[in-house]
Amino acid sequence: MTIREPNYQGPFGNTLLHSAVLSGDVREVKRLLAAGADPRIRNRDGRDAVQVAVILEKPEVLALLVRRSDSHVEELLDQALEATFPASDPVALAQPGG
Repeated sequence: MTIREPNYQGPFGNTLLHSAVLSGDVREVKRLLAAGADPRIRNRDGRDAVQVAVILEKPEVLALLVRRSDSHVEELLDQALEATFPASDPVALAQPGG
């Protein structure tokens, strides 16, 4: 099956790659990346495929996305951590109950 529009975004901004990441389908993620899917596209929540993989704890998918990405690995991981822990204030986190 040929993927004609690998970066098409549905009503919530999710691409086929977002959907494959959500389901943890490594084989489909590989297929979509080979077809030109862009892992940097963000959905309506502002999350790209890497961030979704981190949030949903999909290590196999995350490793594949990081290996296949054109971006620097540290930048991708920083983005994913920022999406997982938004506006984390280190001082506030160090406080009791933080």
